[in-house]
Order: sequence, then structure tokens, then C-alpha cells
Amino acid sequence: MGGLKEAFYRVLAILYRYSEEVAVIDYPDRIEKRSLDVAVRIGGGRVLLLKIADDIVDVPKSEVNELKGLGAAMGLPAGIIATKRRGRELAPYVAYERQGLPVVSPESLEEYLRSGGAGIYAYQSRDSIRVKIDSEALKRAREALGLSLGDVASFLGVSRKMVYQYEKGMADPTLDKAEKLASLLGEKVIESWDPFKEPPRPPASHPPFDEEGEEALAMELARRGLKVFHAKKTAADITASAPPEPRIVIAYQHRREPLPKLVDRVDNIVRLSRVAESKPIAVVEGREEEAELSSIKGVTLIRRSRRVSLDELLGEEATDNREAGGR
Repeated sequence: MGGLKEAFYRVLAILYRYSEEVAVIDYPDRIEKRSLDVAVRIGGGRVLLLKIADDIVDVPKSEVNELKGLGAAMGLPAGIIATKRRGRELAPYVAYERQGLPVVSPESLEEYLRSGGAGIYAYQSRDSIRVKIDSEALKRAREALGLSLGDVASFLGVSRKMVYQYEKGMADPTLDKAEKLASLLGEKVIESWDPFKEPPRPPASHPPFDEEGEEALAMELARRGLKVFHAKKTAADITASAPPEPRIVIAYQHRREPLPKLVDRVDNIVRLSRVAESKPIAVVEGREEEAELSSIKGVTLIRRSRRVSLDELLGEEATDNREAGGR
């Protein structure tokens, strides 16, 4: 646990230094039980959803899938920041992969943020590290030196066809070949890339719903064309989006859920929504919960029901005392 806490605060220090706004999602309270640790707004107003780990293999598949689902439903890039992979330190400037999510080291994250989205030059491909090549720059540099495809192939110890594929953007060289290319043609042929450019693909499924009303709400949102995901290992129960409408982040009060736990979850979805430019909504049991949550600014409170209309969720007319499901 010491390694995880050390990694957690190390990454937070980097994020606070280079980001425009940071929201720490501290529900559940145990770091190793969360699918989402931080929402961060970086340069250009982009937002990333991040999970922090000491070793990549310590992040279970369920948390990876949930983070993918959150990113896909909210239309936001997501990834993991970790220090090790099977006990070995992650290499700098390299993006690894964990079940479809990018993984980078704290050092790589810092360079990525400091350089405005550059700083990552290589990626994990099965059991090898490959380097991104600027195919056009490669061809220009080769021709400027009067070298043929065969000349470069002979220098690298690869086939002429492989060099042709480098120049067409059809293949990327391994790390050792890329170092040779840079020594021959100059570092300008090496290209940085952005592993956090696009939202992740959604997982094949999401965790089962806890209640019928929660499921009915999610199904209604999906029926109206929103991308929807149901989560269990973070403060939000349901996240959804359908541009140009605002993103929706919902905390749905479960039966017999202690009020302090609900307050904690709602406080977290408000922080998340502020960074992710989302609309935070709490679906609650009754007046006691409304009274307790009324001091949390920015959240829309709606009474529990089996159905809640999309118009109510997105409409400006929704108020703290509005009944859920009313037509």
C-alpha cells in the first residue's frame, strides 16, 4: 500500500503543477478499490479521466473496464498512470497498454503535460517497444542524403520492404531500429504521439444495476440516444452524454444507503462535473435527503422514481425539489 500511496501523491503533485484544474475523486475511500481517481483539465480545455496505480498488474480487469466505460459514456479520454509493470519500472516516453487503455509512467505524464500533449514517442506492441515515425520526414531525409531504400535497409538490418512500410506509415520500427534511424537521418524522423487523443472504446458490458429504478433511468437515457454507462466503483452510478447536450453524472440513492455515504458521493460527482463540464444530478428518496444535500452547490436534486424523463434531466427548469418522472 505504501507504494500505491507514494505513486498517488507523486502523480497528484505533477497534475497540480501542470494542469488547469484537478478534481480528486476519493470515493470509495480506499484507493485500490476505485476505478477513477482523478479528473483533470489540461491545456486547451481537454479533460482526462485517470486511474493511478503502483503496478499495472494490480489494477483488476473490472476497474479497467469501468474506467473505459466512464470515458466512453462521457466522451473523454481515459488512462492509467503507473510506476511499474510486473515489478519493473516503466520506461519514460513510452505508452503501455492495459486491456485497451493507455498506461504511462509519472515521468511520461509530466513530459506530456509540460510539452502540451507531446513527449510520448513509443508504445508497447505485444512484447516489444515500437517508436512512432514521421513517414514523410523519413522519406525526405533519406532522399536528401541520396540514400536508397536498400541503403537504409542494409544499415538497419531489415528488408527493403520494411523500410518502404516505414515511409508509407504502415509499420513502426522497434526501439533499437528507431535509434539507428535517428543516428542516420536525424531525430526529426521520430514523431511524438498522443495516447490520450480519443475516448476509449466502451467495454462489452457494464456492472449489473442495483435497483429497477436505476436501470429504468439508464434505459430511458439510452433510448433517447445517449451513450450510457453504469458504474459501481466510483461515486457516479450513471454517466451519459449526447453532444451537444451536456454530459450527465448521476448519483442514484440506493435503498438503505446511509445518508453520509450519499452526501460523500454527491460531493464527489459535483467535483467531477465541474472539471468535466457535466451536469451533476442526485436522485434521492425524499425530503430528508433533499435537505441534507441542499447545501452542496451545483447539484440538481430529483425524487426517486422508476422513470425520469430526459427533458427533466437536461432542462433548465429542474429544481432541487422536482419530482422524478413527472411529465
